Amino acid sequence: MSGGMKTSGIFRVAEHKVKVPRFGDSVTLIPFGDIHREAKHFCTAKWRDFLRFAKDAENPVYLGMGDYHDFGSTSERHALQNAALHEDTRRTISLMLQDKCKAFAEEIGFMAPNLIGLIDGNHDMAFELDNGQRTTMTDYMAALLGVPYLGVAALCGLSITGGGSTGTVDIYAHHGLGGAGTIGGSINRVAKMSEYVDARILLMGHTHDRGIMPLQSRIRRVPGQFKVREETRFAARTGSFLKAYEHGESSYNVDAGRAPANLGWVYFLLNLRRLRDEEGERGLSVEIKGVT
Repeated sequence: MSGGMKTSGIFRVAEHKVKVPRFGDSVTLIPFGDIHREAKHFCTAKWRDFLRFAKDAENPVYLGMGDYHDFGSTSERHALQNAALHEDTRRTISLMLQDKCKAFAEEIGFMAPNLIGLIDGNHDMAFELDNGQRTTMTDYMAALLGVPYLGVAALCGLSITGGGSTGTVDIYAHHGLGGAGTIGGSINRVAKMSEYVDARILLMGHTHDRGIMPLQSRIRRVPGQFKVREETRFAARTGSFLKAYEHGESSYNVDAGRAPANLGWVYFLLNLRRLRDEEGERGLSVEIKGVT
């Protein structure tokens, strides 16, 4: 992170390929984020439910959406990173952060072969390794898992192959910006990205909202043919694992009169389909269903 930015400000492009046993078998796209692992109100039970679901999903593909840890506010992290700390103190902090990253990477290690990459968030702490290399918690975890570090926003191309045929879906993921105080307003903020990104699935975290909204379908020309396709698109907020309300516990959400967190996750089922008309087959499409 640099300057006064709340995130890394980095944009990346990524590609991921998945092969299903048979044509038409579902690929389960599972975005996850806003876990806030060290926070007082982290919901361990919901996170364990998620891990069980993620392990059992059919042909899973995962995408990290940021804020895996909860290491201080933006101002606190800025103060630590710019404080005149003794070298040993800095190393102690670095080792502590590395331990947290290693523990989390081990917990989600089963995802690594099918993980598109890790988006970072606005709770990402930078630190220095013993070799002098500067990194962040998300970048370090991505290296541990052997997957791409995706910055705060990424355009991801997902290729699905089954029965010798391949279809593609573009996914645009951004850790997130604030919503409008309602779930509808929050997802509308995600949908606005369709004004400048050509992707069929648009994802944001950050607000701890959870929901999926179908977007206006688009007409796309079939190359080399006098035909068109109508393609469905979706916008989603990807949920959270941080409780907002606990009996007898203080919370900034309570103080601000905010709604309870919509704990959990969303996922998408992607299926290759052959497009047919009266003249016979005219190509492939990927059918998308969103599930909350």
